[in-house]
Amino acid sequence: MQELASLNGHTIMLIQFSSNEETRTYIDCQNPYEAMETFCRIYENFLLNKQGILNDRTDKADPVDPLSGQTSIEYKLDDILKFTDQLYDLSALTYNNKAFGFTAHGKAWFKGKIHAYLRKLAAK
Repeated sequence: MQELASLNGHTIMLIQFSSNEETRTYIDCQNPYEAMETFCRIYENFLLNKQGILNDRTDKADPVDPLSGQTSIEYKLDDILKFTDQLYDLSALTYNNKAFGFTAHGKAWFKGKIHAYLRKLAAK
């Protein structure tokens, strides 16, 4: 399996959150690493929204990091993988220099790359 750092092609992430076609969107990323960072941010925003922190900051107790003053959120790898499974559709197109075109990837690819991305972050 290719390491995340060795994949550096332009990546287009395609997400559909529910069966409603109006929830389809795409995100243009410079590389798979940026796509994983963006996907994690989407999940973190989902968690904050679910807790009501994004919508109504005055009525909820914010989990604020006292050092940075920013809202903090914690989750496990298993949590984000479950979120991935719950999405109606998730795929990516990554530019492959050898093929002179894009290579399609599905949820299984995302799960492996998310795991590698979070493992790399945890090592810092």
